[in-house]
Amino acid sequence: MNPNTAASSETLSEKEIVSRYQTLKQQIQQIMIKIEEFENDKNEQELVLKQLLPLNDDRKCWRQVGNVLLEQTVGQVKPVLESTSRELQQAIQNLNEELRTKETEFLELKEKYKIREVDSSSLASSSQAQKP
Repeated sequence: MNPNTAASSETLSEKEIVSRYQTLKQQIQQIMIKIEEFENDKNEQELVLKQLLPLNDDRKCWRQVGNVLLEQTVGQVKPVLESTSRELQQAIQNLNEELRTKETEFLELKEKYKIREVDSSSLASSSQAQKP
């Protein structure tokens, strides 16, 4: 990287740029994993709720909270499942907003410092090909 091309009020060293790039990439991956977890949890909540909807509210059911099974009625469990599903949907929306922000920041960093990822396996094969 040519230090003369960094013409901005915020000049970063090469190490700082690489560190910021890797940090953003990691944060994006973590957010995506969390979104997937929340979507799976929400789908599970909705699947259980769908099964409970046709049942009488006074019917006995079991609800797992952590490692404990609680005996409750369908009428007690339905509102909890609906609330949890709404909360998960809100969390997913918040994470998607955060993801868009991080991706924008990531792309701006890539563009500003002209960062390109190189496949490490192609580097190894090209360096071996250059040996006499």
